[in-house]
Amino acid sequence: MKNSSKSKRRSVVSIFAVALAVLSMSLFSACGGSDSKSSDGGDSGAKTVKADVSLKDSETGAMSVDLGDLKVKSGETVILNVTNDGTQVHNLSVDGGESTADLASFSSGELNLGKLTEDTVVHCTIQGHREAGMEATIVVE
Repeated sequence: MKNSSKSKRRSVVSIFAVALAVLSMSLFSACGGSDSKSSDGGDSGAKTVKADVSLKDSETGAMSVDLGDLKVKSGETVILNVTNDGTQVHNLSVDGGESTADLASFSSGELNLGKLTEDTVVHCTIQGHREAGMEATIVVE
């Protein structure tokens, strides 16, 4: 009798362990890990990169576009979440392409650059801002 009870208990424990392992793998694959990149749903396996960008200015007149250390692979879609952390109105644009609306202080917008295949310069289009330093390059590897 004791062996039968131990055998049943082992079976239940084994089934529970397998179920837990399957559940864990399902949850892990659904979350996609902690990478900021996510699949674009296409067959090519290309990724979408979402990055935060800060537009800044100072009392001294210095201005900047802070992309952090943004580097992407060729063919990746890039979407920028742009926040105006400055005191003046700013925007973000790519030459010959999309642009955010003019953003008041501490407001945000999104700039979808599409698939990038070469280094891409983004800048503020408000007169004098690009010349004051509101320009940055997204490096494509």
